[in-house]
Amino acid sequence: MAHVLSLFIKISAMKKYFLKPNSSNIWILGIGAKSLAKFEDKESGLENCGKIIEKEGGGALTIMCNDGTFEEERTYPGKIDPPKRKG
Repeated sequence: MAHVLSLFIKISAMKKYFLKPNSSNIWILGIGAKSLAKFEDKESGLENCGKIIEKEGGGALTIMCNDGTFEEERTYPGKIDPPKRKG
């Protein structure tokens, strides 16, 4: 149980980043209200976000679709991913 609690605390304490388009369809990497980088398209954002987030100390990246809906979440660096569960 202590392992599960420490894992929960570690995941909860991760910095939360986002990658989403603005009204001009420029893709923004940000954290909270702060913009860290701008990209011309989603692909270039995805190629570069990991490096930027790792330089910032790592965290979870939420990737949004063009319509503002959730697409997926990734962690950087990958070694801080929560363990896979059976089931």
